[in-house]
Amino acid sequence: MPLAGNAVPSWLLLSVFSALASFAAAASKGTFDVRAKLVSGWPRTPSAAQSLEFIRDIDDAQAGEWLLELASKQTSVDELAPAKTLLISSSAATYQELLVRNSYYSPRIECLRSLERTDRQLYGKSCPAGTAWALVWQSSSASPLAVCDAATLAKVFKEHSAGGKSPAGFVGSQLDLRLQQGAGTNIVIVYGAMSTSGFPSLSTFLREVAVLQKPSPWEVIFRHADGFAGSEGLGEDLLTGYGFELAIKSSEYKTHAEEKKEEATSEGEANRRSSNTGSDGSTEGDLELKQASVQELEGQLEIDGLLFHVLLNRHPTVRARVWAFKEQLEVERDTDQILKAWEIKDIGLQATAKIKASPNPLLALMQLSQNFPSHVVGLSRSSIPDALRTQSDQLRRIMRHGTEVFSLNGRLVRPDHSDLSLFPLMQTLHPFFLGVERLARIGVSEAVACDILKEIKGSGQGASRLDWRSPHLAMPIYAVLKDKETQRWGANLRSLLFGFPGGLSPVRLPLYKIIFVFDPAEVEDLNFAASLLGQMPLPANLHLVMLPPTSGTGNIQWNEDVLGEQPSWLAAPASKGSPGGSTASTAIAAAFGHALAKGRRRGQEFVNGLVKWMQERSQAPSRWQDTKEYVEGIKSVWAAVMHKGTAGDMDQLWEEVLENASKPGSYLENATSYAASLGTPVPCMLVNGKLMMKGAYDGQHALLQSVAEDQQRLQQAVYTGQLQEDGDAEAYFLSGGVLSAYHPDIAPDMAERGGEAGMKTQSKSADYDLWPSDFFLKLPFLDSLEMVGVETNAVHGGEIRFFHVVVLRRLCQTYLLQTFASHLLSPGRKAGEGPALSSHWAVLVDGSKGETGLVELGNCVRGLMRLEAEAGADNDEKRNVNRQKLAALKFIGLALPAALSAKPDLSSSRVQDLCRLAIDKKIEVSLKPRAQTLVADAVSATGYEAHLLAHATRMRKGDWSRTGQEALWVCNGRRIYLEDGGQPISARHVLALELMEAQYDFAEPASAEDNDWHQDDEQQEPAQEHAESKALSDWLAGDAGKGATLPISAYGLVAAIRSAVLSHGKNERFTQPAKIFDMVPSAFRLHLPPALPQVASPITIYGILDPLSEVSQSASAALALFGMVFNAEVKLVLNPPMRVTEYPLKRYYREVVHWPERLADGRTLAELEDGASVGSGRAEMTLATQHTLTAAVHALPTWLVASREAIHDMDNLRAKDIGQGKACETTYVLRQLYVEGQALVLGDEGWPIATAKGVQFEITGKGALQASDDTIVMGNLGYFQVKGDPGLYKASLKSGPSNDTFELATVQDLEVSSYITPPHQLRVLLREGKAHDDLFGPEGSHRKKNKGAAGGLFGALKSMLGGEDAVTDREPEAPVPQMEVSSLSSGHETIHIFSVASGHLYEKLLGIMILSVRNNTQNPLHFWFIDQFLSPHFKAFIPKLSERYNFKYDFVTYKWPSWLNPQSEKQRLIWAYKILFLDVLFPQGVPKIIFIDADQVVRADVRELWDIDLKGNVYGFTPMGDTNPATEGFRFWKQGYWKGHLGEKPYHISALFVVDLKELRRTSTGETLRGVYNQLSRDPNSLANLDQDLPNFAQHQVPIYSLPPEWLWCETWCSQETKAAAKTIDLCQNPLTKEPKIVMARRIISEWQSYHDEVEHFRVEAGLAVMEPSNSLASKPEQSMGKPEL
Repeated sequence: MPLAGNAVPSWLLLSVFSALASFAAAASKGTFDVRAKLVSGWPRTPSAAQSLEFIRDIDDAQAGEWLLELASKQTSVDELAPAKTLLISSSAATYQELLVRNSYYSPRIECLRSLERTDRQLYGKSCPAGTAWALVWQSSSASPLAVCDAATLAKVFKEHSAGGKSPAGFVGSQLDLRLQQGAGTNIVIVYGAMSTSGFPSLSTFLREVAVLQKPSPWEVIFRHADGFAGSEGLGEDLLTGYGFELAIKSSEYKTHAEEKKEEATSEGEANRRSSNTGSDGSTEGDLELKQASVQELEGQLEIDGLLFHVLLNRHPTVRARVWAFKEQLEVERDTDQILKAWEIKDIGLQATAKIKASPNPLLALMQLSQNFPSHVVGLSRSSIPDALRTQSDQLRRIMRHGTEVFSLNGRLVRPDHSDLSLFPLMQTLHPFFLGVERLARIGVSEAVACDILKEIKGSGQGASRLDWRSPHLAMPIYAVLKDKETQRWGANLRSLLFGFPGGLSPVRLPLYKIIFVFDPAEVEDLNFAASLLGQMPLPANLHLVMLPPTSGTGNIQWNEDVLGEQPSWLAAPASKGSPGGSTASTAIAAAFGHALAKGRRRGQEFVNGLVKWMQERSQAPSRWQDTKEYVEGIKSVWAAVMHKGTAGDMDQLWEEVLENASKPGSYLENATSYAASLGTPVPCMLVNGKLMMKGAYDGQHALLQSVAEDQQRLQQAVYTGQLQEDGDAEAYFLSGGVLSAYHPDIAPDMAERGGEAGMKTQSKSADYDLWPSDFFLKLPFLDSLEMVGVETNAVHGGEIRFFHVVVLRRLCQTYLLQTFASHLLSPGRKAGEGPALSSHWAVLVDGSKGETGLVELGNCVRGLMRLEAEAGADNDEKRNVNRQKLAALKFIGLALPAALSAKPDLSSSRVQDLCRLAIDKKIEVSLKPRAQTLVADAVSATGYEAHLLAHATRMRKGDWSRTGQEALWVCNGRRIYLEDGGQPISARHVLALELMEAQYDFAEPASAEDNDWHQDDEQQEPAQEHAESKALSDWLAGDAGKGATLPISAYGLVAAIRSAVLSHGKNERFTQPAKIFDMVPSAFRLHLPPALPQVASPITIYGILDPLSEVSQSASAALALFGMVFNAEVKLVLNPPMRVTEYPLKRYYREVVHWPERLADGRTLAELEDGASVGSGRAEMTLATQHTLTAAVHALPTWLVASREAIHDMDNLRAKDIGQGKACETTYVLRQLYVEGQALVLGDEGWPIATAKGVQFEITGKGALQASDDTIVMGNLGYFQVKGDPGLYKASLKSGPSNDTFELATVQDLEVSSYITPPHQLRVLLREGKAHDDLFGPEGSHRKKNKGAAGGLFGALKSMLGGEDAVTDREPEAPVPQMEVSSLSSGHETIHIFSVASGHLYEKLLGIMILSVRNNTQNPLHFWFIDQFLSPHFKAFIPKLSERYNFKYDFVTYKWPSWLNPQSEKQRLIWAYKILFLDVLFPQGVPKIIFIDADQVVRADVRELWDIDLKGNVYGFTPMGDTNPATEGFRFWKQGYWKGHLGEKPYHISALFVVDLKELRRTSTGETLRGVYNQLSRDPNSLANLDQDLPNFAQHQVPIYSLPPEWLWCETWCSQETKAAAKTIDLCQNPLTKEPKIVMARRIISEWQSYHDEVEHFRVEAGLAVMEPSNSLASKPEQSMGKPEL
């Protein structure tokens, strides 16, 4: 009798369902578990150490204090891990738990531990292992002292005094944590482990540090170290942040389900959370979706005797669980059912309906997408609400199918696993949570802090052009409007649309302002100026700015017009001469200015005449000499151009030209002022304000290319109506934002230097620092004069403020007083344009450096800054006093540098004299006495100044390249060091930096890219703004209204925190998904408000995704994590396909994350029914499929992951091999981390001129004696990659041709301290007399050096480009074969053979192939295998096999380059590795390589193949067999596209080929193949047989030598008559029979069984389990019937 649930209590009914579910699970067929984990390749990092690093990122001073406090209290290390007592914001506390649970800081901690191991090996061997110790660096000692106990350290502290220089051997790290500031002359590094076993000994050392007096001569640094090794060693970290998939290999895709627990958990958990997730104001369409399940019950619904229509109506309180149980029964009943295309056509809409109807959509999305094969049958039978069908067309009009993208707190997150996995998301959010905590610490409420940091209005990129306009800019030497040749050109902007394709449009308007700034005495630059003239006519004005070389701020004279009468104690004014250090430069510039004033044609003739005069000299120098001969030559050219008057008149005129050269208003004076005010380097070129350095503009077509780019922008603007035909092109470029002045530290990315194309460069980023708030808020600030009527004790809204702090450390830096005072006196901002802006300025003088007069300067500045108006004074009086103080400081900034120029040994008393003079001249009589008193009383720095100066010193200690003598400028946290002799800072630079820092306050105009998401732009309406846009001051004012009290200077701290957060991430501003969300129909919108609306919501996510895509499988885990744990607001647009023809997902998937214990709504993770598997930190699946599965780890691109433990064949995983109810467990290891980079060759001028193709370099760990990895640079973009454990490395060129030909131009440590390593830049210079081609010439003696066991690559089993140490995961007793890349001592040449295999079957076949080669070849053999595709079983077996059969081997690996189109399918990835990286995969000492497929048997001596003459070709392949008529219909290359493309050329098989690696590298064939691949792989339907199709397609560019056909016989394509002559037999799959490989091998290869038995017998003898792959594995489908398997 069917169960209808009549009069059954709900609790009893649930019990019955639970029992039924358990019974169903037990009865389901073939269930098995798969459990995978990933561990670190380095020792475990304690959670306490992770917490310490997080606190250090927030406030390094607090981290040091906390560590010392813990030691003083003798706290157990178990109490350290949470560290939540130090955190104010709940968001940061939750984030701290997430990063600790996921070992976020593990690479950083291991990096520091690697330094400890090196130091222990060098200096501390006497200290017991696992205990804390210290390394003492003293200025008086050449080597450090190892201290093994705290008592000895205490004696060292007492016995050794301060003094001397910094220790020469000490090398600091930016990762160091300073526990004690010192002078840097005596340094102590305390090494210790923050583990249970290591902390007791560490605490004894820390207690000695805690009792040091402050200030102390000792600087103390803490670094992590290894603790005691337990019985199982040091352990390892359980890592997360990766994806794990089990892909279904069968082409006849069947669905299975064994997800009862997960499905029930989803529905039950969702039911309990419905009160938190359903309060989003559901629309009518949403309600229809919620009611969809009810609509299915209009008729009877009976499954296995259960009347679900009755149960659901009678027990509404448990409706979700009843429905989940019903769906589970449906799925289990249909296990392995094959669905037809028409049955899944609406699966996308059905999935959308299911997710929308769920009370917990995020979990539903995750479980549905990640377990899609288990849900597809039940899903296909569900109904679709009318709302989805009726609104689907509307969705398609808005966006295209397949559109997927995300916005995380306003930042772009690309739909790729490298962006969507845990650690990239944490890298984006990390500065955000640090910022929230820092804001909370200075008094901003957490909710407001989150809102401030989430609001992004600007692009975050700053202006990209320089404001070239200036009254000092000379008239153009070429003007298009004055050129008669352009009279027929178009006269308005519309003419831009009618030019020739690819050329410049003839428009008679000055569309392009070209300004060339250069030293005219440089012959090359003068020649370039003449070449610019030769490129005219253009729609341009060309200006030449000639100026002599300058020397920083030196040679400053007392200007009596500004400063008044010069003091009597100063020397008489210097006589005015040439304004620069070059007579020739001055003469050329002065003469050019004179000629230009007489007319443009004369100016052009003068420039061309100079070039001709120099060319006529027999041995022309690179620079015009400052000799009489060259000056007379300049004069003669000038005289010929002027051609008037007698010789005497011309001599007199020439003298007048030189005499007037430096007078105000002269060309030279204007040119100097122009370059100084704009900060332009010399030489450089400006094109409409776009700054180009020599490496960028000095190409053959560089100018025309730059002009063409601007023309394209203008054409687009005219076409779209942004510019009218009579519009102003200059105003258009200016409207995009320009900087007032250039400085490399203000806008490091503005200047184009050349070589930027290609990979992302390692550009100099902005540095931000946060002053200690308690002391910063006490600083007296001067205000810019636009500040009228603003009180100083409260925060007001509506303004953008800039708080500048300048630290002076030398008298020569005093000019900065004039710079900043000038800016505040006259900010140069136009009233009424944009939001109100104001500047505030404070000065600190560090008198601790001992320079004469510096203390007196500090007293003067300190006294003036303290000067205030009388109590009760009105705002006008306060403003007047502020003006006087600025005027006095400006006076000092002008007078003191002039005095120093005249008297470099200026005494302290003279500094005081100048201070008194400033007060006399600039302070009103009524205020003078008080000002003089304040200066006299300011004899030492105040308490807050001392702390701020100490913090400024601490800033420098983070950058060991700083000397401590630089001036420091901090604007809203942006830190800039100003080196003596560097580019001076002007008031325009101050304005420029302010505009850069205001980038997050100015709204960014909409771009044309906003329309890229729309299918039909004409039908779209403007999107509404989602949130009210507020100025930062408005946020603070609003917070103040709620009770927070913040002084006005707090704005500077808040702005610093905000800028640091928003400038940190690698992702750009991205708000399109937010704009689109409100536009899409409600049926496809999913809005999940924060679980606790009254609590701060730190994360806002907008997304567009297909719920049944691989992106959704990965993204759903992050969405669920943020939504359920971080109280995030999630707004998604579900963008499913409207019609499906094949299964969208063919894999089971898990994104592995270790969730925090507590959710946002207060529940613990354990309270979730499926909480253990949701966030356990492991990949766990329960499956019921009978299909063959392939496991794969989706790790970050920088990770080198390998399988370490696996009993089963993870490439061919089946239920029958695991066993019903049993588990398959596998362990992967993160062996090392990759670093990508770009290597370029620099020319004589220091600019990149070529990629460093073929250069080999190696990296060596700090203090290590042997290189840990080496690499070869690709020709493609100069790309390279190296790998290593976390640590610090030094790059060096490898000995041999690379080091003989090149030298390193820059040496920068390579730091591996994060899961995501930044790109590294390498620059090399050609050695004198060398050419790049020397790398590829005869190697001579270098090859001889590479002979022998250790030859080539720094020792045993280290391979080129990521070559893995072959003994890393071997049994301890495994022998270590030595690499041999040339020949044996007997003189027989080593033959190198390359092969790939994946899965136990192919590894079995690979062993047989090796044995067949060994039995037929007498030469030494060296086999090469791709490491990442091999199982642990094979890696343990191959060392024993090599020893038994006397061959060498090596594992190599190469990370897929980030710029190369990726491959996601494992088989295609294997094919790609066969062909794409041959030039960089092997050492350069390997001359050739023979590739042999694993499933071949060799019957001949491969020496014959090794010695074959390739006739100058780089490789040879065997043509596909053409003698078996039975398979004629499958020869695709003889028909269609291939027939036309190949013509008379044969199509070759890739199962066996030989490669001349020397010729391949010399001809750049690797670059060619990768380029062709990148083009073809954009089409997913191309390159069906990648490893074959690619070289065959490229035959017209890279010819193939056809090997004799007997070198590869395949029954599929070759006749039986040709078999007798076969030298190899390949087990190609027969498309007619699909015969398993092992069955085929036994049938067609007579010797195969004996080889098989011999290998298996030896495997048993070696003590390894026998692999028994099923014959069915051999019938794996291929992507084309013409493709022979590996």
